Amino acid sequence: MSAVDAALTVARAHGLPTEHARVIRDLTNVLVHLDPAPVVARVPITLARLRDAGWFETELQLARFLAREGAPIAPPTDDLDPGPHVCDGFSITFWRWIDHDLERADPAAAGRALRELHAVLATYPGELPTCDRLDEVRRLLATFPASADIDELRQFAERLTPVSGRPIHGDAHLQNVLWSPAGPLWGDLENVCRGPVEWDLACLRFRGRVEDEEAISAYGEHSERLVEDVMPHLTLFLAAWTLVVVDRTDRPRAHEEARRRVERALAYAREM
Repeated sequence: MSAVDAALTVARAHGLPTEHARVIRDLTNVLVHLDPAPVVARVPITLARLRDAGWFETELQLARFLAREGAPIAPPTDDLDPGPHVCDGFSITFWRWIDHDLERADPAAAGRALRELHAVLATYPGELPTCDRLDEVRRLLATFPASADIDELRQFAERLTPVSGRPIHGDAHLQNVLWSPAGPLWGDLENVCRGPVEWDLACLRFRGRVEDEEAISAYGEHSERLVEDVMPHLTLFLAAWTLVVVDRTDRPRAHEEARRRVERALAYAREM
């Protein structure tokens, strides 16, 4: 059974009317719009390598909390039980369909929305992992075939120490924003964690684009020193997971990006 078939099986078992399953993304997750229902099924693929349904339940609990508190997020659906549902080994969650249009993109508004999101997240009482996820990164690196680069990254992971703090988004780049008619909504909460708010700003800066800096500027007060301090941890985390993601694609640009991320992590490893 494919990820799409699993999503359709669960949706139909819960009485959701769906005639056309349209895949809107297939990379880290498979995202399926269950047309004509205003529902998107998300089926984790790469994250399922190390995370089980219990983690996705934590994500949904947090998302429900944020939605109740009016945070600017793409919320779980209320058309059926959002999950997580397990079908043929897949963990499936259901989210509200958002009228997303890139023509509405406004990086400054996204930066302000991120500050609003952080304000609500600060009141969340649940347990979350630390933003560096060093244990996860170490377990992930252990699954790769030995090579000079992988060995160096493993040693780097052992030298780093955890970074903790308050609840944050954990993967706050502009590709994780849905540009709705009501304004920007932050989505993809699968990496929610605890750390300084500067971790999320480092996620923006990592891409190095003008619009990312616009979002950071609009976010407002923060510590530039802390942004730089957490960048080695973030770079290692992204390098490790990108190596997993590119296993699912033959696109040359994806493999080039994975190589660049590994090289950036190795540069930090050799400096520290």
